Amino acid sequence: GPTFGAMMISGQKAAHLALKALGMANAIDGTYALGSVHPELVLASAEPTDTASA
Repeated sequence: GPTFGAMMISGQKAAHLALKALGMANAIDGTYALGSVHPELVLASAEPTDTASA
């Protein structure tokens, strides 16, 4: 529902701000370049192929 969606977006924003504060690349602000960091460090992806359809 709407509460879960808001919590998810809030968590993504918190992760984005944490990565930004640490000076680490992330996919949300476009500073992540393919191959520049280890895949396990990527917290969010902007690629549509990573989504699941219900």
